[in-house]
Amino acid sequence: MDPLAYLQSLQTELKMGVAEDLEKTLEKLFPLLSRSSPLINEFLQLEGTFNQVEAETRKGIIEFNFRLLQLNRIRAGAIELIDKLQLADLNPATNPEVTAALENIPNTPASPIIPQRTASISLSDFELFIAQHQSILYSYPRIYRSARSILVRNDKNNPDIQVVYQAILPQLPMLEQYERLLAPIREKINKIRLQRENQPFWIRYKQLHEVATELEVDTILDLEQALPNLATLHRELQAKHLL
Repeated sequence: MDPLAYLQSLQTELKMGVAEDLEKTLEKLFPLLSRSSPLINEFLQLEGTFNQVEAETRKGIIEFNFRLLQLNRIRAGAIELIDKLQLADLNPATNPEVTAALENIPNTPASPIIPQRTASISLSDFELFIAQHQSILYSYPRIYRSARSILVRNDKNNPDIQVVYQAILPQLPMLEQYERLLAPIREKINKIRLQRENQPFWIRYKQLHEVATELEVDTILDLEQALPNLATLHRELQAKHLL
């Protein structure tokens, strides 16, 4: 495909996604961007704002109209960012179309090589790690924001990289287990809480959900204490055919 035609097609697809499903489009956009792109910081700011709005909505801090206003602003920012996209901003590893399009541009500068340090994981490695596990970490906003803040600062000698990485890596299986149990309840909870007899379930879910929402990087192990209670709640809801 012609490089310009590919870029225009991608931009159209992303803009349609912003209108139809903002969250999924933001998730899709991050892997598309090259880590050397100047647009990456704009994207991370948009994503951070979106995460904050969603977290405050779940806590009941902001009202529906204010949430709608904030999401419309994020959509406008996302469309503006998409309009700025150039082929050089795209990650060649994302898909074959990007690679082919970039190969058709003469004298395209190669992405800068980030020198490896003696640390066990570099900034670019950490960025890749977060992108690979975005689907699970996104469900735990404080952990996700801690990781994103490191990438935004772009400090190659930041010791926080090691702290966050070493905290997250061994706990990934537990995070995945917690999310497997929490996700189906999250999808059904509005229906569950509207029935008076299910109020005890709603209260227990809310407590367990708040544990996940408020989780800091250095307190991931707190989930381990809540996991048995979540598993019990999941079984009870299944027994009553509420899941």
